[in-house]
Amino acid sequence: MDYHERMRRYYDRLAPEYDDSIPGLGDKAEHPKGGEDMPDLLPAISLVPPARVLDVACGAGFLTRRPAGEVVGLNRSETMLEIARKGVR
Repeated sequence: MDYHERMRRYYDRLAPEYDDSIPGLGDKAEHPKGGEDMPDLLPAISLVPPARVLDVACGAGFLTRRPAGEVVGLNRSETMLEIARKGVR
């Protein structure tokens, strides 16, 4: 098994808890004490006018579902993409 296949399998396994494993993402980003690592990112995204957006390495889609407009997420892990699709607005 090559490196890329090992990484894909790793992220497939990590996918269900992915957003919670990154400081500032998941429920923590919505909490007043959470999101210290990205204090201005979510407000900045909300100011972007509706557009076509490509989110490369979108993970489980936490940021993919934020911008207004048409958003396409790409990820090597199909499990990550499945989770991201469930969160689509």
